[in-house]
Amino acid sequence: MGRYLFHRLVRAFITLVLFQTALFLLIHALPGDFVSTAVGLPPIWKKALRTYLGLNLPLWQQYLRWMKGFFTGNFGRSFLYPHYSVTALLFMALPKTLLLLVPATVSAWILGVLVGKRMAWPPKHSLLNASATALAVASYSSFLPWVAFILVQIFAIRLRWFPAQSEVSLELWTDVSISSNIVMVWMLATFIAAIGGWWIIGKRAKRWGTTVVFALRALFLVALALAWLLKGWGRLALDILWHLALPFITLLATNFGEIMLLMRTSMTLLRGEDFVLLAKAKGLDESRVRDYHLSRIAILPLLSRFLLQFPLLLLGSFILEKIFFWPGVGVLLFFAIDYQDVPLLMGVLSLVGILLLASHVFLDLALAWLDPRLRWRMHGRLA
Repeated sequence: MGRYLFHRLVRAFITLVLFQTALFLLIHALPGDFVSTAVGLPPIWKKALRTYLGLNLPLWQQYLRWMKGFFTGNFGRSFLYPHYSVTALLFMALPKTLLLLVPATVSAWILGVLVGKRMAWPPKHSLLNASATALAVASYSSFLPWVAFILVQIFAIRLRWFPAQSEVSLELWTDVSISSNIVMVWMLATFIAAIGGWWIIGKRAKRWGTTVVFALRALFLVALALAWLLKGWGRLALDILWHLALPFITLLATNFGEIMLLMRTSMTLLRGEDFVLLAKAKGLDESRVRDYHLSRIAILPLLSRFLLQFPLLLLGSFILEKIFFWPGVGVLLFFAIDYQDVPLLMGVLSLVGILLLASHVFLDLALAWLDPRLRWRMHGRLA
């Protein structure tokens, strides 16, 4: 497995270099630059500004300077926000994007997989099944900005249950010494710990019975809640969740349907395979056949589909940030495009490329771990 991981990382590094080269050439092929967007400046000032920003250098020098900065972690300084480096801007915006993207995506996956496999095994033709299918089709075919518009109209404007934009209530954070980014990082870490702890307890303690598993999971969640109470950040986290509710629901609602339909279809197609019939012949419980033997193979097409759809999912998250004015990486991206802030634009798109490559590597490792056929071939090839 170590050699396989090394080979994948080498391939990812080569792909990253090619991606950075293509990205640099495409962005610099656009007409105009940051200085051309400055209206009212005399020509001599524009020339001096281009010299100061390094825009007058030959393209190959700009490319070498960018690649050197990229591999040393220095993305340069933003043209639009000259007092901040691009890296600092990304670190300020990234927790907000991750807090929206990760919980919504993971929740959509968990909900879609659970509902999909329940609907496919055993096959049911009930009103509940028909309703779930109709809801999934509506989710899959919905246009994300339209869903956001409907939710804002209903829950923000008419009912006034949630705010329509922004990340926090300013009056609540006026006398607070901690930044919202730190609270968001802790919220994201708590979510990941809750999901990971829930899964680990279910795996390790299942031999002790359902009651013990439920009790241990409840104690674990209570411990996480007590940790927040001891920190005294509970009201701050609730305020962030209140502002995050509408974009979170929008992203969840528009991604749940496809996962549920794919999981149900995959389970249905594999239900008559030999390994399923063999597991049944051994006298295994129906739930164990479904959850352990069949689900691990049925989920593989979903992982591949997720990799293909990840750029669209990330783009959807950026669009939601723009709609709800949630100040994440998406807002930086749109500002960089509007003002042709090349360092900021390159930094944001480079971050997206790194995330995509990381998801590719993760998918390969996940497939090798979940699919015993692929794991056997991999060991045979690398042995």
